Amino acid sequence: MRCLILLCAFLFFLPEWLLAQETATVYGRVTDASDGQPVELVSVYIKGSGKAVSTDESGKFAIQIPANQRLTLSFKRVGTGGDDTSGDHQAQF
Repeated sequence: MRCLILLCAFLFFLPEWLLAQETATVYGRVTDASDGQPVELVSVYIKGSGKAVSTDESGKFAIQIPANQRLTLSFKRVGTGGDDTSGDHQAQF
C-alpha cells in the first residue's frame, strides 16, 4: 500500500518536473525615439510564442522568457508599424 501511495505521488508530480524550464526576466523601457518620452500601452511579445505584456505609464515592462534561448521580442502599438529586436537573454536591448 505504501508503495502504491509513493507511486501515485510520483506520477502526480512527474508532469511538473518534465515541463519545468528555467526562465529569465527581461526588463525594459520603451521611449519615443524623437523626444525620449516614455510610451505606454506598447505590446511587447515573444515572437512565435503568443506570450505578451504591455508597457505601463512609465513605458516599463517585464516579460518572462525561456533561459538560454535565442528569441525575438516584438514591440507594437496600435497605429504604428512595430519593431523587432533579436538577442539572447543576457543582451541589453
